[in-house]
Amino acid sequence: NSVDEMKMVLDEHNENIPVLKKNIEALQHELNAFERVEQLRSKSIDFRRRYAWSKITQMERKLAEERGKLAKYQDEKAKLIEQISKLEKARDDAKKQKDIFQGQHDEYMAKVT
Repeated sequence: NSVDEMKMVLDEHNENIPVLKKNIEALQHELNAFERVEQLRSKSIDFRRRYAWSKITQMERKLAEERGKLAKYQDEKAKLIEQISKLEKARDDAKKQKDIFQGQHDEYMAKVT
């Protein structure tokens, strides 16, 4: 009897083995799918980081370029301000000379008439 009972228990376990194998295969498949999803997620995060850094690098280059342009325009502005200053001085000097000449002319005309 004991042997028969053991055989029955063994037969029951043998019947469960294929079901357990299928469960293990399904779980293994699910694990593989999860691992693929995790790999894709990791790649996605890496890609987003690289993209963000490329944008930062691009913006830093553009900023440096714009700063160069700004420095150039500031230099040009300083030169133009200096030229304006010189022209205003020349205008003021010419006006003084005109006033002097006008005064001399008026004196001469007063003497002549």
